[in-house]
Amino acid sequence: MEYIRLGDLYKITKGKKVDALEEINNDSVRYIQIDDLRNNNNIKYCMSNGKYVFAKKEDLIIAWDGANAGTIGYGIEGAIGSTLALLRTDNKLVYTPFIGRYMQAQSKTLRDKCMGATIPHIQKSVLEDILIPKYDIKIQQKIATILDKAQSLIDKRKEQIEAYDELVKSLFYEMFGDAVLNPKGWDIRDLGTLGYFKNGMNYKQSDSGFNIKFLGVSEFKYGNTINNSNILPTLELQQEPNEEYLLKKGDIIFVRSNGSKELVGRSILVRELEEKTIYSGFCIRYRNQCREVIPDFLIQLFLDQNFKKSLKKDSRGANINNLNQQMLSSLKVIVPPLPLQNKFAAQVEKIEQQKKLLEQSLKELENNFNSLMQRAFKGELF
Repeated sequence: MEYIRLGDLYKITKGKKVDALEEINNDSVRYIQIDDLRNNNNIKYCMSNGKYVFAKKEDLIIAWDGANAGTIGYGIEGAIGSTLALLRTDNKLVYTPFIGRYMQAQSKTLRDKCMGATIPHIQKSVLEDILIPKYDIKIQQKIATILDKAQSLIDKRKEQIEAYDELVKSLFYEMFGDAVLNPKGWDIRDLGTLGYFKNGMNYKQSDSGFNIKFLGVSEFKYGNTINNSNILPTLELQQEPNEEYLLKKGDIIFVRSNGSKELVGRSILVRELEEKTIYSGFCIRYRNQCREVIPDFLIQLFLDQNFKKSLKKDSRGANINNLNQQMLSSLKVIVPPLPLQNKFAAQVEKIEQQKKLLEQSLKELENNFNSLMQRAFKGELF
């Protein structure tokens, strides 16, 4: 098998800071963010002008820094932000979907080699030194077609899972109404009166001696609940952490700070953990202490789109970059009658059971896809 350096094929250009528009107009173009490399759930726009780095559909786009460093996207066009980089080539013997798939397989390797203890970032030299298998253009197209078909099965399963999530959102709105406008007149409480907060634990990557499960910002990609410890990575510390840093069933964790503004404010509920688990210093934990409200209701409240928008704005209505305990403590939350919350939670549990079966099927599809991808790049398919 022959290989060629990525740096000999592509020119790498870092993105620039982009000012997003509140409303689109005739002079606006798509503003590509990290989440856009995985889905089209939150498309934003910016002004079309010459000061931004503009990606074409033939280009590769890579997340350059932050928790999602190494994430690859292609086939989309628009202005890229400062956390992304553009890979462009004029080589006609290169088929973008093939290279894109190959680079997706290298994303973990890139993340493992990131620099920076606070905000990890990719080294340009490491990216340029990645070796690309040298295939005839027709073989590249065949491999990409096979992998695209396998990916389409995964995408359909994800759509089915998302449909269950939408069902839960619809159920929440039907039972409780708008969480911000509160048309049903529920009691209003400051979140800080219902429980207390604790910032996550900081650590050094050079620490070693004690292994423990770890909930970092990257794990928020798994959805809005943690049902077991198996999906979480293991971290090494110098010594066993204090009890106050360990997560418990019912805890809700917020992203308080991240290189991507979109991640700030995201929340996740701990349902079950089989092993001791700590959480990142970039997060804040909320622990409920009030019998008038249950975590299963609160997590859906925090996921409500209108509530999330209000959470991410300061008192002047401007978008925030970071959360802190004081801001979370002062959040106004609706507190419906407990029997209604319990009824909602029971219905959500039934939906989650069906969703879990689909998630197991999705995992199998993803494992098959990864196996197929490895065989393809080793030259075992043709």
